[in-house]
Order: sequence, then structure tokens, then C-alpha cells
Amino acid sequence: MAKTAEELKELLVVPGLIKEEDFALAQTDSATSGRDLVELLVDRDLIKDSQLGQLIAEDLSVRFLDITQEKVDNQILMMIPEAVAKEFKAVAINRAEDGVRVGMVDPSNVEARHAIEKRVGEVINVFYITPR
Repeated sequence: MAKTAEELKELLVVPGLIKEEDFALAQTDSATSGRDLVELLVDRDLIKDSQLGQLIAEDLSVRFLDITQEKVDNQILMMIPEAVAKEFKAVAINRAEDGVRVGMVDPSNVEARHAIEKRVGEVINVFYITPR
């Protein structure tokens, strides 16, 4: 589930990671432009994508995976068809001892998890990944 502006504010402004004025400007711009607030915060260098990903993952009580730092196994990547990957914003990354590692923008989506696990045919380990 995508974080609401209020949830993001709790994660970022309350602990002092982003100034309230900067957050408010990004929130206003997001509302008027239709762009995702998370993207605007990162694009404006108010927070790094990986830092935000870690914070959101912790808040969701899941592990974060920065796929830019991972070696992607092309055979594993192909286990999830492109249409399914786009629909669920998910990517199969590689295999570990405990199953196929899958990154998802919304790891709380149980329907997506079941569909991906059925498609992969193996146990999956789900991680939070940022939309980027």
C-alpha cells in the first residue's frame, strides 16, 4: 500500500529528516502536478531513494532491498512475465537458500504475493523496493 502524505510526514518530518516547509512545498506540487510525492521528495534531493526505501520498509515491517546493489539473475527475472511485473510492481531478483527473492513496491498486497508465488512455482521472499 502506498504511503499517504500524512504517513510520509510522520516518517520524514517528525524525526527531522526533512524540513516541514520543504515537505509542504513538495506536497503542494504533487497535488497540482499529479506527480507522486515520493518521487518529488527524491527528485528534489530532500532524501535519498535508498534511505526513504529503508524507512518505508521498516514502517511496513519488511526488509528493504536496493535492487541497484543486487546482482539480478536473468533466468529468475524472467520467472515473472512483464505484464504481471508491471501490474503488481514486482521483480524477481535472484534465488537464495530460502526461496526466490522478489522485490515489490507494495509487499502488503497478498493477492499479488499469491499470484507471483503461483507463477514462480517456488517459495518467495518478499522485500520492499522503491518505485525507482
